[in-house]
Amino acid sequence: MGAEPRIRVSALLRWNDRVLLCRHEKPGKEYWLLPGGGVNTGESLVDALHRELWEELGIGEEVAVEGPVAIVDSISPVQSFAANCSVSTTSTTSSCILRSSASSSAGGPVTPRLT
Repeated sequence: MGAEPRIRVSALLRWNDRVLLCRHEKPGKEYWLLPGGGVNTGESLVDALHRELWEELGIGEEVAVEGPVAIVDSISPVQSFAANCSVSTTSTTSSCILRSSASSSAGGPVTPRLT
């Protein structure tokens, strides 16, 4: 059997009629995602969202979560995950490009860094 399914949270951050997306790069691939990440065991969805926003953007508790707008299930040959997207507004002006690169050509762990 493969790895256990992982629950993920994402935030739809709006500012001046814009939406924040984070750019990810892997060998031969480039894609844009909403900021967010995996939920740890025993962590609430809101706590996970605030933690991920802090880790990726340096913001968190000041972001008001207005409730889920989408729940997504995705199953692929490599992994299975569910995403819970929330809409948030904040007076904080933040922007980032999140770059990720696989640690091995075999698709090892990915380590993001802000640039």
